[in-house]
Amino acid sequence: MNVAEVELMIQTAKDCDRSLVEAVWSRWHPRMIKAIDLVRSGKIGQITSIDASFTFPASIEGNYRLSPEMGGGALFDIGVYPLHAIAALGSNNASISKILKPYQRYVSSGEINSVVSDAPAEMKKIEEKYGSQSGVGIDHLDGLSVNGDTWWFNLRSSNTEPLLRLNVEAKTQARMEKVRDEVLKAIKGK
Repeated sequence: MNVAEVELMIQTAKDCDRSLVEAVWSRWHPRMIKAIDLVRSGKIGQITSIDASFTFPASIEGNYRLSPEMGGGALFDIGVYPLHAIAALGSNNASISKILKPYQRYVSSGEINSVVSDAPAEMKKIEEKYGSQSGVGIDHLDGLSVNGDTWWFNLRSSNTEPLLRLNVEAKTQARMEKVRDEVLKAIKGK
């Protein structure tokens, strides 16, 4: 899911005079409502820390939870449940993005999609370019991750479209933009 897809969903809901909601069903589960009521009433004391997790059998073949292209993946589908629980049980009524803001150590590019004809060849080219640089680490856990001293990026191919998906983070906006632009230039062959 990307910004354009979300904007299309919002516009479609408006055009059809319908509400559009994110379906974190657990937020409205009776147990969660009871937990929130108990916390807010003070009957169980003040929360000093929260340890939250969400698991499922990862071996399910074709499970959308493993496919970011279908709205799944660590944060799109799985990670939202503990994040919403933390936000609901906390005393802060701010949005999750506002709560997390002080903890964001890096500037992010957001996901950038590039149309390519041969994703594996493009990724190999990028790996060769960065893999030979001193102090740079390479990882293949989820596509190609390249780690520098104050920056990193992940490049992975889409499972459903002829795209490479790039995410860049760095300590500063200028460094993020420099790395982002270098990688995009290499992908486009300029």
